[in-house]
Amino acid sequence: MHPKKDKAYRKAVTLGQRYPARYGGCAQATFAAIADALNLKGEEVFKALIGLSGGVGNMGRGACGAMAGAAAAISLKFGVGRNALKRNPEAILKVKDRIYELVEKVGGRFLEEFGSYLCRDIQLALFGKAFNLRNPEAYMEFKQVAWPKACSREVVAKAAGWAVEVILEAEERKP
Repeated sequence: MHPKKDKAYRKAVTLGQRYPARYGGCAQATFAAIADALNLKGEEVFKALIGLSGGVGNMGRGACGAMAGAAAAISLKFGVGRNALKRNPEAILKVKDRIYELVEKVGGRFLEEFGSYLCRDIQLALFGKAFNLRNPEAYMEFKQVAWPKACSREVVAKAAGWAVEVILEAEERKP
């Protein structure tokens, strides 16, 4: 790995291990780790990700928050805003295809590592059970047992590193 890529990757993984305790949710922690490793600005995106942690709204049934945070960082890096689309509506097709390809690469890593990119499935793979995070007792158990050991140290950190790799590789081969 190129030294610049290696440094950014290591920073994303390290921050991915630290940020869950600081930010409290997989989506925000993953996004922040990637953004900080690559010097991306995205305060509004960070705020928007709150509802995507815990398999969407802590319901456990949707995409893993770390996957959502990685997808958001990739989209922020390569996406276009509404004003740009007003001037060139066709641009969205090329942009979306590129972003979808990159997000799919991160999703592929989730499938290889955890067998899924759905929160509930990842919990089952890592802990042998899925937690109902909307149930206060189950949520407390999750926070004490699962969150510090695997979700923050494994899932968030790995997702942040994978996304940084994908972003930096895509930058090297700009279309």
